[in-house]
Amino acid sequence: MKIKTERDFYDTFAGHIEWKGQTAYILASDAESFLDHIVKADAGLLGIDGALLEGRMISEPVEAILDMSDSPKSYEDARKFIREQQGRLTHFSFVVEDKSGTTSEQSGGEVRG
Repeated sequence: MKIKTERDFYDTFAGHIEWKGQTAYILASDAESFLDHIVKADAGLLGIDGALLEGRMISEPVEAILDMSDSPKSYEDARKFIREQQGRLTHFSFVVEDKSGTTSEQSGGEVRG
């Protein structure tokens, strides 16, 4: 399955996304399923940020960031990161890149799950 736009991800997880501005946050309980969707879509994963969303407040602890843009990390590294952070966080955000080289940040927002 080839990703065409960020919308492909949003549509699949529509009931599990909380929007804050142009950022989509996916429930922590759905983060591994979202990661599986990224793998199946053959999209590149550039990073994951963990977040605590409480009402209008958003907290993204610095220790809950996995940057995969400069160093080669595997999807298993990403899965391990999600599992380690899941009990502490309510949501995750993902920065994905389709095979055309367009990142979610370049197209106006981040896929946050």
